[in-house]
Amino acid sequence: LELARREGIDLTHQDMPFYDDNWSPTTCSAGFPAAAACALAAISSSTGERPDILYRITFPYRFSGADAGKVFVFGTAEHQHIRDDMVDAAHRVAGDITIITPSHWSKEGFIRFGFPESWVHVVPHGVDPALFYPLTQQERAKARGAIGFTDQHFVFLNIGALSSNKGVDILVRAFAIIRQKHRGAVLLLKDARALYALTAEDAVDEIIRAHALDPALRDAIAVISDNLVLSQMREVYGLADAYVSPYRAEGFNLPPLEAAACGLPVLLSQGGATDDYAHPSFAVPITARLAGNGIENWLEPELDSVVAGMEALIARRTGCDASKAVPWIAENFSWAKAADKLLAVFGA
Repeated sequence: LELARREGIDLTHQDMPFYDDNWSPTTCSAGFPAAAACALAAISSSTGERPDILYRITFPYRFSGADAGKVFVFGTAEHQHIRDDMVDAAHRVAGDITIITPSHWSKEGFIRFGFPESWVHVVPHGVDPALFYPLTQQERAKARGAIGFTDQHFVFLNIGALSSNKGVDILVRAFAIIRQKHRGAVLLLKDARALYALTAEDAVDEIIRAHALDPALRDAIAVISDNLVLSQMREVYGLADAYVSPYRAEGFNLPPLEAAACGLPVLLSQGGATDDYAHPSFAVPITARLAGNGIENWLEPELDSVVAGMEALIARRTGCDASKAVPWIAENFSWAKAADKLLAVFGA
């Protein structure tokens, strides 16, 4: 969308098949507003002419050369490792390929795969400040009421797939400790079951069983399972009091940045991909140690640090300031800024 707004760029596209046959634009809509959806639809399909720049955003990654002036491939290496199934078997590395990845943590994975460091460029993701910004008091009260939350609740939020790299098991264990002391604390999970068929209910049940937690904890955990449009996602962020992400491995981890753009303080694992954007105006660090098995790397967040951070968020003694965070994100991590950096790498 940002590139389509730039003068001097003739932008065309060729859609690739969905990675999963069960995905569809209906069940897995990106949720753009009507104007943005129309702008995307207006980008013409490739006619087969040789482009000056070919930018591949697909999975598995296609690293081979192509009939283009320059070839760029987007990818992430959450665990700082590129597995065989992450690379199209018919498109192994051949010729000069430039990798675009959204964090320095992820960049290390491509270097370990064998790409020269000069071939791997970090271009961060971003937030559209016109889509993600704080709710008004009236909007917030309405959004909280729709889920059954009152002013007496302190709402912790986490959004995304329930895979182990997200650290939801650590979050639920920490929340169980917090809940013993703060009966008004609640946890809101927004899963991505339309994409990955992993449900928050199943994940929570398994965590409760595995760690012998009180089954009554389920009553303090709310779940949003629907695929939402971006305006609804803003409401989900804005109704919460804090975002918690004790992740193990991420390529970038966009939801915490979107949450901060909506005015939330954010509890984040320290030492990973989010170090690229964690700012004291909104980020509260979780102590985490670097772990690995000789092939993959990840973080192991300390449970006590997560609990301490959640306690600090409830007490509102984190030093976070949304009045500084929101403009800082708009200035440094908007999609417009990301497009500027991308064009600089392209040499365009």
